[in-house]
Amino acid sequence: KKQTQVTDQTYIKLINYAKVCGNLQPKTPGSAPYYIWMVLEIAYLCRLRGIEVCNLTEDKATEQGLICERTKGSRTNIAEWNPRLRAVWDLAIKKRDEIWKKQKRAIPLKPESRPLFVNISGDPLKKSAVDSAWQRFIIRAIDDNIITKEERFSPHDMKRKGATDTKGTRHEKQEATGHRSAAMMDVYDKSVSLVKPSGE
Repeated sequence: KKQTQVTDQTYIKLINYAKVCGNLQPKTPGSAPYYIWMVLEIAYLCRLRGIEVCNLTEDKATEQGLICERTKGSRTNIAEWNPRLRAVWDLAIKKRDEIWKKQKRAIPLKPESRPLFVNISGDPLKKSAVDSAWQRFIIRAIDDNIITKEERFSPHDMKRKGATDTKGTRHEKQEATGHRSAAMMDVYDKSVSLVKPSGE
């Protein structure tokens, strides 16, 4: 499968487009699910897979940051809050609560029973729904000349971009992504090491 290196420019263009489409009335021309840009943003900031973003529940928010529970044997870690992460987290909760209120859903008492993302019916968001919504959205973004065919990427590329954009040593990046093996970093970290010449 082709790996795409997502540039900041491509990412910003697509996030902005997703916000516009997500603000339109659901099921109307040009609309897209409200959660598309939020899923991308959390996947990028926390270096998470799509399924891991869908599995987030409200109890994962701590004072320090967001507890990132990873699948596939990777280590759990905490992504510290920054303004971007805090903003998208708070907005996702606000949006979810609005949907529950509109659907007259009872809000579960326990934070671990409150998923971060729900569909327009108020049910927990499934990864399969995100995947199909994404395919429709990305094709339309290309048709609308927001991005080119060559710039097309998948939500999983957000984890790769997150790993690549993480500052620090290879070990620090491995800690950040939660990967247990250095070999997995070859898959995710696409940055090029800056090293000193011999003898220095």
